Amino acid sequence: GDMIDDTLIVVTTDNGGPTTECSTTGQSNWPFRGSKCSVYEGGTRGTAFLHWQGLPRRGVTFTGLAHAADWLPTIVSAVGS
Repeated sequence: GDMIDDTLIVVTTDNGGPTTECSTTGQSNWPFRGSKCSVYEGGTRGTAFLHWQGLPRRGVTFTGLAHAADWLPTIVSAVGS
């Protein structure tokens, strides 16, 4: 197969952008309240995108909770290591 068939692409973020709570950069996390350094959704919610031919379900939007600690065991399991 082609290389793309064997490649898992993960694009993610750590958390919301800094506003005046931790920085003076003044980012917006609208429509969520808060930012980095806060416990509100604007500081804890992030987005992610995965692409891989071997994903068991396609076109699915996951709306539950996940944590960065979930990535390593999930990826290792996916690649069969």
